[in-house]
Amino acid sequence: MSKKKNYLPENKVQAPSDITISDLSVDFNGKVIFNGTSAVFPAGTFSVLTGLSGSGKTTLLRAIAGLIPYKGIINTDGRAVSFAFQTPRLLPWLTARDNVAAPLFDKSSADAAKIADEWLTRLGLSDSLDKYPDELSGGMALRVSLARAFAAAIPGGILLLDEPIKEIDKKARQVVTEIILNFRGKCTIIAATYDDELIARADQTLDTVLNLNSAVKT
Repeated sequence: MSKKKNYLPENKVQAPSDITISDLSVDFNGKVIFNGTSAVFPAGTFSVLTGLSGSGKTTLLRAIAGLIPYKGIINTDGRAVSFAFQTPRLLPWLTARDNVAAPLFDKSSADAAKIADEWLTRLGLSDSLDKYPDELSGGMALRVSLARAFAAAIPGGILLLDEPIKEIDKKARQVVTEIILNFRGKCTIIAATYDDELIARADQTLDTVLNLNSAVKT
């Protein structure tokens, strides 16, 4: 009997360098979100962004991913970024399986589908592989989005998570939490969350209200 393939990264991989942010400034419609902010996210660690709603957690994740304009320096050393947004952002014309497989450009169609099935099954969606987004509940769609981000994360890369367990049930939260922690040492993980367990188990927490400049090691 052949051994079942594990699609999680197997070995610890030292990321090329830390993520460093220097003199970051971001504003939207005249509102200053960050002004001269600096922060360091050590390679291979799990960092949590905390702070009140509207304090800039999502903005920072999007800036790191290169999705919004900013002033200053964000050095990611050109690493691949995988992002689970706060809303699912699934492609409505693709099934759950195909949404997860979509970013796996370096895989054959068969391998990408197999990896997608593996992640969806881990997240309790084995009965929904061929369903389209409009056939999924909100919580199920969020799990598909997480499966897509996990599948696309590569050793040495960056995994960004915006409220990854906010709208999912308790059982799924436990699974997602363990998956996130299993990426520690393999990816540099940054999550915006209010979840007490994720905060307690992070390597550092950074409060966006305090402008990020004083990280708390845990």
